Amino acid sequence: MIKALEIIQAEHRSMWQILNVLEECAHVARQGDTPERGLVDLVLEYLETYIDEVHHPKEDKYLFSALIARSENARDLVEDLQGQHGQEAERLARVRAELVNKDLDLEAFAAVAEDYIGFQREHMRQEEDNLFPLAREHLTESDWQGIEDAFANNKDPVFGEHTHEKYAVLRSRITVQARPPLGLGAPVTRIKSGGEPVLELRGVSAHYGRIAALRSVSIQVDKGQLVALVGSNGAGKTTLLRTISGLQASSGGRMLFEGRDLSQIKASQRVAAGIAHVPEGRQVFAPLSVEDNLLLGAYSRTDKGAGVRRDIDRIYDIFPVLRDKRKVPAGTLSGGQQQMLAIGRAMMAKPRLMLLDEPSMGLSPLLVSEVFEVIKRLQQEGITILIVEQNAAAVLALADIGYVLESGEITHSGEGWALRDNEDVKRAYLGI
Repeated sequence: MIKALEIIQAEHRSMWQILNVLEECAHVARQGDTPERGLVDLVLEYLETYIDEVHHPKEDKYLFSALIARSENARDLVEDLQGQHGQEAERLARVRAELVNKDLDLEAFAAVAEDYIGFQREHMRQEEDNLFPLAREHLTESDWQGIEDAFANNKDPVFGEHTHEKYAVLRSRITVQARPPLGLGAPVTRIKSGGEPVLELRGVSAHYGRIAALRSVSIQVDKGQLVALVGSNGAGKTTLLRTISGLQASSGGRMLFEGRDLSQIKASQRVAAGIAHVPEGRQVFAPLSVEDNLLLGAYSRTDKGAGVRRDIDRIYDIFPVLRDKRKVPAGTLSGGQQQMLAIGRAMMAKPRLMLLDEPSMGLSPLLVSEVFEVIKRLQQEGITILIVEQNAAAVLALADIGYVLESGEITHSGEGWALRDNEDVKRAYLGI
């Protein structure tokens, strides 16, 4: 059951990202500028083929029909959603018609595009909020197996196992232009600076022998913020996180965590103090089971027993695949699953500050989206986050505050979206 709904939700997330790109194009039109027709055409082609020819037919034939057969109470909702499938196609056709009009009316194009986007998003919300609970209640194991088999073959040309090269521009734009899908329509809460500082670095330096890795770095991370640290390879980003967690000694400056001088807290005690570090490369304990890795994450806690068990179950709810694999050695997991485990292990320490080092490295675009959603969820639950990330455009779109580190020094700082739109940052770090 869980697997089948996970697949459908993953397809919804993919659609949401595509809609983000179309929304950006509609916004450009609203401002009186002509959107990139080639990009819009790719978006429409994707929506016309994948959603209306692959995703919706499978829902109609397997999920919807099974639910009608099992529950009379679901009939009205299912019939409404099936009717929406046809209406979506009509709205999409209107967007296409406006686009191919040689005298492109920007206001008209924006209006029909926004109409389609809103309708499609509301449709997905209704499915996940109203239909999925009924399906969980009424469908049998046989029903779920048929749905899972139908959806298992992912022919998504942008996010699937075998992507089409012609969509390369669209995939790139999703990363560079569109906001990450934070669940189905969850708002991006911007937390401004000037709040209660959780972490303050004042002129921090660090050396490897005679080589200066960090040069008088000063940053501030306020309570509840998601702060991004970006920069080229070798800039000192990982060293900075290691210095905060105590794995690398500082050679100058001050580091304050909730007002306490970190130099007075041993590295071995910083986890118990409230700092969790998810290192680059995941570094799970390969021979140990998934569940044993999670239990190790709670080693510094004093509330053993039921509290730890509840938190493990919560992590399984966030990462269902870890529940399925809880008894297998962590080293047998895929890269994406190991990243989920590494984040889950850090969560078991109940941190107030989480340091994330390259969480998307080596992951597929779909897994990157899932990891970013979890990171935003952690922030919404009250965890303050400092993240180092190679996918600079995506993480700056997500972050409240961003810093650019180059050759061990902070060269730019500001709100995430403003920093991402900075022309110098675009040329040097975003490749645009």
